[in-house]
Amino acid sequence: MLTIKTIKKRCLISVFLLVFILFLSVGCNIVKNKSLEKTKIPDVKNITEITEKAEVTEIESETTIESTEAITEQTTEATSEAITQEVPYVRPFDAYIKQNDDFIGWIKIDGTSIDDPIVQGDDNAHYLNFDYTGAKNYAGAIFLDYKNQGNFYDNHMSLYAHYMEDGSMFQNLHRYKDSAFLTTYPYITLSGLRETKTYEIFSVHIVSADDYYLYLDLSDDALLEYAAHFKRLSMHDKSVEFPEELKLLTLVTCTYEFENARLLIHAYQK
Repeated sequence: MLTIKTIKKRCLISVFLLVFILFLSVGCNIVKNKSLEKTKIPDVKNITEITEKAEVTEIESETTIESTEAITEQTTEATSEAITQEVPYVRPFDAYIKQNDDFIGWIKIDGTSIDDPIVQGDDNAHYLNFDYTGAKNYAGAIFLDYKNQGNFYDNHMSLYAHYMEDGSMFQNLHRYKDSAFLTTYPYITLSGLRETKTYEIFSVHIVSADDYYLYLDLSDDALLEYAAHFKRLSMHDKSVEFPEELKLLTLVTCTYEFENARLLIHAYQK
């Protein structure tokens, strides 16, 4: 016959086992989802908003522009005929690296004015207000997400830049809202310090930066489903067959369909 003491003891053991099992379950879920690190879209803006903030530092901005032009002239002279707009991918990058250790490569998109250096900072905020030389500039720079490796080998990379009303930075990405333009100019060229890679655009869509995140570290199966998700969101119905070794590239800038909207361009490596 069980005594009251024995019953209490068994009850305590049962409670302990239940708590232990719940602890293991929570721990497993944390480990399972640890790799799904998400990155919030940075606060890329329209030049109108930037100008309003820049008015109090107008003198400083003018000095920065003059300084940037001087550096560009010195760079062109130092790298001779190899640095030209006509052949941006055979040029040596030494001069750009000397200007700024954060320089990692170049982006070019035919049919647009996008033919610019790429940098990568320690966060996704610095290069919103500094150009690729490292100088203070409210136009910012085209920059790679700080969570990416920086060597263009990631499964999913994300590049950000402001929308500039003078047509610079990522302003021309808005042309991809036109399906005919996408058909004519579907390719993005990225040149790193060692090689050049081509990406084909397959999705164009708009999201709210208030509650949208990008996942940059996914398994192969998850990445394929992620790409299919982007395809479903696209404003254009473009047929696409993803390669077995899938690598994605996302370009982000602001847009105006609603408050705090962002335009996302997704492409896969050819």
